[in-house]
Amino acid sequence: MSFSRSRTRRFLLQSLYTRVIAGISATKDAPFFEDADRIDDVYAANLEKAVLENEWKLLSVIYESAPKYDIKSLPTINALILLICLAEMLVVCPEDVPLRVSIDEAIELAKRYSDDAGKNLINGILNTLFNRRDAVIATWAKREPLTTYSFFHTI
Repeated sequence: MSFSRSRTRRFLLQSLYTRVIAGISATKDAPFFEDADRIDDVYAANLEKAVLENEWKLLSVIYESAPKYDIKSLPTINALILLICLAEMLVVCPEDVPLRVSIDEAIELAKRYSDDAGKNLINGILNTLFNRRDAVIATWAKREPLTTYSFFHTI
């Protein structure tokens, strides 16, 4: 059986959501994960680390793509979907995964776990980033955190 990056992203979303709500990340043996043996542990760990270590920078990218939207009022599930996608596109494997694949996967997660407004917001932010990605990557090392707000405040 081969690993599935789609399933790995879905696992990571659920694990990070558990971390936000309960203060601990869920493990693959949690009863709500299907086909846990298809989850790529290394990829999930790399994405999770990228999200947690770069959250403030990633939030600044979200803000720049939707400046009228208050980050603090962004529903947690939508923020996590965006953080996972942006971490994949900008930190973990910007050359390995085609941008449209990352964006399509994020939209699929939004269809499954969010509502139409969330899906449209995620689509808009990611399409804006699609056109600016090279500029964001060029300034990534010097990027200052936009805010001290964290979705992972319970830890």
